[in-house]
Amino acid sequence: MQNTLAQLNSNNLSDTLIKKLLDYIEAKTGMIFAARLKTWVLKQVETIAIASKATDITFFVEELIQDKKPIASSALFESLTVHETMFFRDKTYFNFMKQTMFPQLIEQNSNLKSLKIWVAAGSSGQEAYSILFMLHKEFPQLKNWNLQITSTDLSQQIINKGKEGIYEKHEVKRGLSKEEIEEYFQAINESQWQVKEDLRTKINFKQSNLVEDFKYEIPKADFISCRNVLIYFNDETKYDIIKRLAEKTEKGAYLLLGQVDYINAGPMPKDIEQKTESGFPFYRNISE
Repeated sequence: MQNTLAQLNSNNLSDTLIKKLLDYIEAKTGMIFAARLKTWVLKQVETIAIASKATDITFFVEELIQDKKPIASSALFESLTVHETMFFRDKTYFNFMKQTMFPQLIEQNSNLKSLKIWVAAGSSGQEAYSILFMLHKEFPQLKNWNLQITSTDLSQQIINKGKEGIYEKHEVKRGLSKEEIEEYFQAINESQWQVKEDLRTKINFKQSNLVEDFKYEIPKADFISCRNVLIYFNDETKYDIIKRLAEKTEKGAYLLLGQVDYINAGPMPKDIEQKTESGFPFYRNISE
């Protein structure tokens, strides 16, 4: 067994093969890892190689990057995806939605009484649920509207968590008041809380990869949120994703990114304007 583990040590990988591995990860997920994170990435590969009962790390990686091990590839992408999030993350962001964005969207959609929202790279659902909670509290007139909220992520495992809406005690306490927890959740046991069923059913969770073509997966939206994920992509990939996200917006729709995601984003299509309000940058579809 010791010999097998030695053969699965990533130190045995050549620099050329490591580069091919990192290129493969970037091509499939868009994720780029700084040099300081290379060791961490290789440790994830080691762990998955052991779980896959591989006997040689070089042969395992060679097959991995040739798409001969789809289950192992999926497990690797799952392990590399960062899912650090919390409810109502960034007050500036939610204040902008509450005070500026949603009042405008509600006014312009008052005839249709319909709002379509897409939370891209939504992790385990905290952001989508936060938006839903805010709309429930601040805009009761939407009760009889056709409200469609979709939350997507690369990781199927993390999507399943969002669907279940089950969070540990420390997770619900991050960003939520005691009153909000009691209103929107029910206790399962001493350490877990679940979003109430009538709220869970209002969000459609599905798997989607931003690097790949999502043209037919997601309908055009009145509001798209894509935060704290583009920082992992190079400028070219980031620009391509933002451009394709912008193309999924309806007339008058908003596209909100994380603050650092706007850096080096590049020019948008002529109908997409980047604006700033109260120091908060955003994109808006200004087509006629």
